[in-house]
Amino acid sequence: MTCVAITHSIADTIVKAAILHGRRQDVTAAAVVCDLAGNPVATARDERAGPVNLVAAGSKAATAANFGATSEDVFAVVKGDEFLNDSVIATPPLSLLPGGAPIILDGRVVGGLGIAGGHYSQDHTIALQALADWTRALRHADPRFAFKSNADAPQSNFYGKNVIVTGARGGSVS
Repeated sequence: MTCVAITHSIADTIVKAAILHGRRQDVTAAAVVCDLAGNPVATARDERAGPVNLVAAGSKAATAANFGATSEDVFAVVKGDEFLNDSVIATPPLSLLPGGAPIILDGRVVGGLGIAGGHYSQDHTIALQALADWTRALRHADPRFAFKSNADAPQSNFYGKNVIVTGARGGSVS
């Protein structure tokens, strides 16, 4: 089995795309790409974004990498289970705020992207847009990285519930 890992080059491309999408939406965003262990690989923030936004973005990225699902999907699963919800909240550096999305490479989760700085719904959208840009670029370089529809996106069996890994939709986010 080949080891697939997030590289600094990939991570840097993704955080730059995220900051660009934030600026287009007038969001002073911070972006963090982390590896599977939650360690930052690349970070960036708009000059106007506060430094605490990097911490929040890192937590969202770690959540997505750890669970292989968006932080929004994680919240949707745990919100109805008080014990599970409390457990996730009590586990640093995880965050249940939307804005985190898994990074999928060659069909495997290799890390997470976290965005913080806007309303959490904006953060979530920016994360998906940045990953959509990245997957579009990969599609041109190597078609095996493309997910043609939600049906092709990886599924995550997250605590007994199947969720589509929304960060892997490829070009479906505009």
